[in-house]
Amino acid sequence: VVKLGLRLKEFDETESFIFENKEKIPKNLREDAFNYNLSELYYYTNKFDEAQKLINQIKVTDALLHSKSRVILCKIYFESYEIEPLLSLIASFSIFLKRDKKLAGNMKTFYKNYCDALFQLLKRNPKKLPGIIENIKTIETISDREWLLEAAEKIQTDKKWRRKYL
Repeated sequence: VVKLGLRLKEFDETESFIFENKEKIPKNLREDAFNYNLSELYYYTNKFDEAQKLINQIKVTDALLHSKSRVILCKIYFESYEIEPLLSLIASFSIFLKRDKKLAGNMKTFYKNYCDALFQLLKRNPKKLPGIIENIKTIETISDREWLLEAAEKIQTDKKWRRKYL
C-alpha cells in the first residue's frame, strides 16, 4: 500500500496510512517496518536527511528489510552526489549479500544485480554506457530497474554529475 501511494505521489495519504497502521504490524517487526516505510516516504519527498536517520535505525535482523533499506540509501547518496559513500555502500552491501544466509537466493541475485549495475554506471566509461543500459533493460532479476535507467540518464545529462564526476 505504501509503495503504491508513493508511486501515485499521494504523499499525505501515504504518511497517514503509515502512522495509522503502525500498531497493526507484529511487534517484532514494528519499529523496523515503520522506520523503513517512513524513510521511503521521506526519500520520495526529498527529505534525505530524515530518511537516512530512519534507515540507520533499522536493525539487520530482517535480511529483506535490510536489503530494501540499503537500496534507498544508495538512491539517497546518488541523488545527493555523494559518490564515495555510495561506492562504499555498494561494496559493503555486496559483501552482506554474499555472507547472509537468511535471504533467499533469488533475492540475493535481485539485489546483487542492482549493486553491479549501479557500480558499472558509476564507473562512467562513456563508451560502455549503452551496453550497461541495455543490460539493465534486459536482465530478468534486478531491483529498481526504472530508477537505474533514470540514474543512467542523469549521469549522461545532469551538468552537476558531469562536472563533478566525469
